[in-house]
Amino acid sequence: MNTKPFYDRHAEELAETLDVEAAAAAIRQPGHRYFCIGDRLPDPSGLRAVELGFGSISRATLFASMFASFEAADISATRLLGGQPVSFAYRDVNLDEDWPWPDGAFDVAIAMMVFEHLFDPFHTFAELARILAPGGQAFVNLPNVASLRCRLQLLAGRMPVTSTVDWFQRREWDGGHLHLFTIDLVRRVAELNGLRIAALYPVGRLVAVKRLWPGLLCHEISFVLEKR
Repeated sequence: MNTKPFYDRHAEELAETLDVEAAAAAIRQPGHRYFCIGDRLPDPSGLRAVELGFGSISRATLFASMFASFEAADISATRLLGGQPVSFAYRDVNLDEDWPWPDGAFDVAIAMMVFEHLFDPFHTFAELARILAPGGQAFVNLPNVASLRCRLQLLAGRMPVTSTVDWFQRREWDGGHLHLFTIDLVRRVAELNGLRIAALYPVGRLVAVKRLWPGLLCHEISFVLEKR
């Protein structure tokens, strides 16, 4: 099955007004899924970075100004950009296939709400580890199917929703999510590839409360993974 038309359709729905200042302000807010990047990297100016499944032109423009080098990759990158000129390097990449970068190409890899859409998590994490330099960091955001919200949905006899609530009306099964994740599963598949969880960042409101028991209280988590 060719999945590109599915994601091309999504890209056409993501039209945005370029606003780099708003993107910068958003990622400084605790609870934002990108907050972990600024919190962990106070000075990224000497680092090589890639964002996988980037989604936002504003944010990619911001990252291009932050890092020494930056590349944006997505299966629908060209469709997302729509022919407009941008200040960052980009390419169309099917992340279900072998990734096109050499070993140790980046100090930082960013993948927010991407890996649950990919066919083989073992391949995904192996490729993530491969393209990171030793000591490199990956910022990976994933839904947590072990959250209290998902547990209650299952208890009520409903499928747990890990994407948008209107997925059925949109005819996109759980928003195109192919896999479910928990903190323990992320830890296991990361360690299998020489990565370790360095930090967990709760997403959404009540961040201080969610930190008390992230495996239960966080419906969405931004993971910081470090390559040994």
